[in-house]
Amino acid sequence: MPTKRDKVWQAEVSYKHHGTFKKWRKSGFKTKKEALIAESEFKLNIQKYLQKKYTLYEWFETWAEIYKKPSVSIRTYQKYINILVNIKKYFGDVRLDKIKNSGYQKVLNEFAKTHQKETVKTFNSRIRSSVQSAILDDIIKKDFTKGAVLNGIDTKQQVFLNYSEFISFRNYTSKSTTTSTLALYLMIMTGLRFGEVAGLTWKDITTDKLRVNKSWNFYTNEIDTTKNKQSNRTIPIPIEVYNNILNLDKDQKYIFDNGTGKPITNNAAQKQLQAIMRKLEIDKPTIRPHSLRHTHASILLYNGVSLYAISKRLGHASILTTQETYAHMIEEMEVKEDDKILTTLIK
Repeated sequence: MPTKRDKVWQAEVSYKHHGTFKKWRKSGFKTKKEALIAESEFKLNIQKYLQKKYTLYEWFETWAEIYKKPSVSIRTYQKYINILVNIKKYFGDVRLDKIKNSGYQKVLNEFAKTHQKETVKTFNSRIRSSVQSAILDDIIKKDFTKGAVLNGIDTKQQVFLNYSEFISFRNYTSKSTTTSTLALYLMIMTGLRFGEVAGLTWKDITTDKLRVNKSWNFYTNEIDTTKNKQSNRTIPIPIEVYNNILNLDKDQKYIFDNGTGKPITNNAAQKQLQAIMRKLEIDKPTIRPHSLRHTHASILLYNGVSLYAISKRLGHASILTTQETYAHMIEEMEVKEDDKILTTLIK
């Protein structure tokens, strides 16, 4: 109810938020009637907020804007917004209060078929945070994410091409004059991240070197910094790579310009990659552009290039990242080396 303070009226409303009662106050009204109107407007708006029948997509978008946008970096906030694409794809327009534990688990299982376990964990944890917030705001009653079982493609099962497949892919893509195909060719020959490839300009490449000092941000649709300090690097390349890239138009702003003054999209590269896989009759349906980076590293690793050199070439923040990412390959190589040692000793 309104109260009078120093010749002016103050509006006051108690409401439940995050499981606790809070008060909204606003003063400066000349009359009690004005304060009552303000209270009524606030009650109407807060009830709309609390009682709206949100879809999961609508709620996650609202939650991210309220709770994440003011408190995290732009880059991190964009990662939350990017999750909306998969929420729309896998949940559609299902209402938040209609999702059951079993239905949520089915979606996670489907998502896990084509994503690594860490990605599934991130997907689940962010949705769960938004759901728990919805419970605190009395928008829903139950946490349908509780007890979810998280599966996914294990790190040891990372998709990459074996050596013969690498040769076939390299030979096929190197002869192309298509922008998206040559972008994929450069990825497998350099191990660059797709955003780094997309951000390349003609000033960044010479006959024997490639300079990486920026990346294309597909969330903001503009040039951004690289992933970390170590990602700013110069790597050697064979002259054949430079000559093949020269097939593209040197007058365009970006090497892999899509014709609009901006680089090709990850979606376009993914479609082209799948087409190439069909053409080469390589059966790897879950392969994606980032898999070419893994392929590049695996080829170097199996051919005896040091872990330190590979780490620098990939632009990892630490050699530990390289060790963790390719631990399964290193283990396999250690077994082979042990066999060599034993064989050598009994010769």
